[in-house]
Amino acid sequence: MAISLLPMSKANGTEIDGSSMGHRWPLGSLSGVRLDTSDAFAKSPSFAPIARPLARLQSLDRITWRSLALGTGGGALLGLAGIPGGWIAGSMLAVAMAALSGVQVNLTPALRNLGFLAVGISMGSGVTPEALSRLSSWPITLILVILSIPLIAGTLTWFLMRVAGWNRATALLSSLPGALSYLMALAPETKADVPRVAILQTLRVAILVAVLPLVALWLSDPVPPAAIVPLGGWDDAILLFVGGVGGAILAYLVRVPAGLLVGGLFVSAVLHGSGLVEGRPPEWVAIAGFVSLGTLIGTRFAGTRWKELAEVLSVSLVSFVIGASIAVVMALVGAALTDFSVLKLIVAFAPGGLEAMVVLAFAMDLDPAFVAAHHLVRFLLIALAAPFVVRWFDLSAPKSNAG
Repeated sequence: MAISLLPMSKANGTEIDGSSMGHRWPLGSLSGVRLDTSDAFAKSPSFAPIARPLARLQSLDRITWRSLALGTGGGALLGLAGIPGGWIAGSMLAVAMAALSGVQVNLTPALRNLGFLAVGISMGSGVTPEALSRLSSWPITLILVILSIPLIAGTLTWFLMRVAGWNRATALLSSLPGALSYLMALAPETKADVPRVAILQTLRVAILVAVLPLVALWLSDPVPPAAIVPLGGWDDAILLFVGGVGGAILAYLVRVPAGLLVGGLFVSAVLHGSGLVEGRPPEWVAIAGFVSLGTLIGTRFAGTRWKELAEVLSVSLVSFVIGASIAVVMALVGAALTDFSVLKLIVAFAPGGLEAMVVLAFAMDLDPAFVAAHHLVRFLLIALAAPFVVRWFDLSAPKSNAG
């Protein structure tokens, strides 16, 4: 089998861009060539699976880097302006606007997972002995989170059915607070209008990410940011990295929701809380995770057009106000029964996605371990209860008799 390098003007094969695979051709000597895949290379059983997807992979790389560039630019715009959570909100808004305008956006799973791991390890550094000393107050607020699930879901289901005219399956799956990834996997198996569920749930998370930083500015007095204590040395950095990666992989393998983020957070929190590691990773590590998450949320609007968004926008906004109002009331009750701040409880009770709310809590310096525990409990309860609710109300899609 012969592989020939031909001038671009004469070759009939697939163009190969070495930069998409992490290589640069020396001195530009091969900048005008293509790899001729029209003969045995493309036809060989060994090489055809590699040759055929190359053009598609190259296009995907361009889309991914474009999405990250949009996310980084939008995040920098709000983050450098000093808005709490600005790196997340800005990147999400920039990518979402591009997606709604028809621009192709995407974030590969590898980059998404790296972002979750980076921000999970960084978040664990926020666990302090003072925070651990207040664990005894967590059961009170955890009970309030559990009580908020039927309150939010029941009220929103009634609104979406009676006022918006949605069917029961669509209304119920759209009303459950959080667990977006799980609900999107469950929705196609029911009688729900999947696009409506997806748009409403995604909009809820997007609005929370955009609004909560502004709420933080309103509720909090401006204070200078706390000094970031760097890691003590390479031994601390290696211990934190190896432990965080190990915890993330273990949590992922045992199917913990948002395992890469929660696992890294847990191990990092144990290392910091026990005093084995002091300080935190460089700020750019957390920022990279923020941009990754914001970009990911923005890409969820891919394939949605402004017209489709407008059709459910008013219903989504009203349902968001209802759900958020219930969460705020529960947060106020929690603040009255404990010494936790209202803002921290609002983020812990907010009807948004686990990953988004935990990372946002870290970005706003609001005890991410506390917020993660509350959202994780709610996620698990929804994941356990949803199949039984679907069966109880006979919401499953009719099975096909074909075959």
